[in-house]
Amino acid sequence: MNRDKPADFDNPTVSRVLDRGADVLAAPNSMVLDGERSRLGYRINRFCFSLKSQQNREAFKADMDGYMKTQGLNDAERALVLEQDWLGLVAAGASIYTLVKLTGSMGSNLLLAGLKMRGEDMAAFRGSRPEPGVAANPRKGGH
Repeated sequence: MNRDKPADFDNPTVSRVLDRGADVLAAPNSMVLDGERSRLGYRINRFCFSLKSQQNREAFKADMDGYMKTQGLNDAERALVLEQDWLGLVAAGASIYTLVKLTGSMGSNLLLAGLKMRGEDMAAFRGSRPEPGVAANPRKGGH
């Protein structure tokens, strides 16, 4: 990527980002929705975006597989949706922003999808969070 930067630029972290691109910002085991992944997930994202219409959501709920076929999803993409394989959908190029419509249309939500991706249930998730009123990071006073 190697963008121009001032000769006296001395921030090593920002410098690495400018030199190598967004991949340096990605957490380990994360999937960046870059141009290639976005092209891969075009049909999935177009399908999810179609669910913004109440009429389309009703058609999807009435016949999920049939509606997905009308949207051009292939067998593998339809299987990911029907299995609610949220991580698989992200790997296949689905944007988290369009998945919000899909999760809602399937009686789920983004929190539950995230828990499924992590292999957790709600009890485990709640147990991993600080108690209300307790500083999340005592060294920083929780701010």
